[in-house]
Amino acid sequence: MLNGRIERALPAKSVHWLKCLRAGIVLVPVLSTASMCLALGAQEDKPEMLREVGASTWSERRFAEVEHGYLGIIQEAEKSAEPSLRLGTALNNLGLIYFESARFSEAEPLFRRAISILEKVKGKDHPLTAGSLCNLAKLYRKQGRYLESKKHLERVVLIRSQALGLQHPDLARSLDTLAAVSNDLRQFDRAERLSRQALGIWEVVGSDQVEAAACLNNLAQLLARRKKYDEAKELHLRALSLKERLLGPRHPQVAQTLNNLSASTEPMETLLKLEGIAREVWRSEKSLWGRTIRMWLIV
Repeated sequence: MLNGRIERALPAKSVHWLKCLRAGIVLVPVLSTASMCLALGAQEDKPEMLREVGASTWSERRFAEVEHGYLGIIQEAEKSAEPSLRLGTALNNLGLIYFESARFSEAEPLFRRAISILEKVKGKDHPLTAGSLCNLAKLYRKQGRYLESKKHLERVVLIRSQALGLQHPDLARSLDTLAAVSNDLRQFDRAERLSRQALGIWEVVGSDQVEAAACLNNLAQLLARRKKYDEAKELHLRALSLKERLLGPRHPQVAQTLNNLSASTEPMETLLKLEGIAREVWRSEKSLWGRTIRMWLIV
């Protein structure tokens, strides 16, 4: 429960946010899907599609405008008798729009069709194909279809390990996602092994980034669930230090890690820090609350 003094002193919205956070309901970052996505493939694989639909519309989450732009591109590309990279790219990216808008039943056939086209024009073992497969896997996870998600993610891991090498950030991302799905399936030994493998890659390629902090946090959560509290606390503290340095002490992702850490620290100390973050978040009308899911925009 929240401390009574803190609860009385906070605005109603902040109290609600803190209660949700303590219940493990709130998962945050503030980044939109477009700003979180990486460009995939070699330079020749990158049509100027994001420029066509408007990069600012992505970053500002003006999804109706982006949807209109991609629908136009798809309509034009479908005039060709042969499937093209341009068509596969547009289908994938429109699927992201529908995913972000919780239009899951519309996103699935777009991802499926994009995968089919990318397999034909780039190959079944190409990183671009893996990116769209990863999107479909994350959609399945969102729908609770864990076995289907796992199947696609295992293929993504295989493609990326062979095409990109064993020390590539994209492989670390897919391993971390597969670890999360394994955890969903209560395959805790496998989840821990995959999460450690992902963290090992980040420590080689460069752990000084937010995604490495998220990987630390995820592994710590797995370890805490398995009652390995000392190591979990150590990893939470590493994640907290990294997020505070990269994002600032008042960032919602810092609050998320503080919440996770609270199980192994003094509750009042953690709540006092959370109070300040809650006030900061609700004071800003520009705060964007998005899903903590990395999707793959092809640009």
